[in-house]
Amino acid sequence: MSNLLGGLFIPVMIIAIGIALLSVAMMVARNYKKCPPNQAMILTGRKRKVSDGKSGVIEQGFRTVVGGAALKLPLLERIDIQIQVSRIKYEKLRSDTHPENSESIRSRVEKARRIQRERFNHFGIRTNSEMTHRLVEEFCKMDAPSESLMHLAMEKFLLSIRVYDKILKIARTIADLDSSEAVREMHISEALQYRILDRVMNFVM
Repeated sequence: MSNLLGGLFIPVMIIAIGIALLSVAMMVARNYKKCPPNQAMILTGRKRKVSDGKSGVIEQGFRTVVGGAALKLPLLERIDIQIQVSRIKYEKLRSDTHPENSESIRSRVEKARRIQRERFNHFGIRTNSEMTHRLVEEFCKMDAPSESLMHLAMEKFLLSIRVYDKILKIARTIADLDSSEAVREMHISEALQYRILDRVMNFVM
């Protein structure tokens, strides 16, 4: 699974992050001159606050104000899968153990895609990634341990509803790859690992 994700999604993620950061930089540059000198922008966790130097602090939620222009910041949330690929150590390269081969991965992926086609046969879509929020609630029901883990992640990392849906879609796909009808705690746990930017942005934004 990790080999497949690393090969397919890392280049796309890097490009998407670059485009997102460039868009933010261009918008800030366009609105920089409109920003009054006494207006300070404060970023605290996932909440943005703006102080005008006189009337105190105004909470902006998931938006921030630069000289009266609304600037959307959570662009990185739109990336479905975000993972970190570490450098492979020499000892692992020389190890006698072998990862899952391509044929085995292909077989599991084809089976998962077949499950999804059958699931959404009457909904006009073919894959988990196309689910609406209503379909996510219908097909990604969580048991008590999964619900507890998701609640903890939402509170700890201040995740948005968009991220909530994306995590459940990924967890549903992982469950399909395991041929599991239910979305279990281990599927939620693995899905959270594929949202690394959501975990780190809370500490840098």
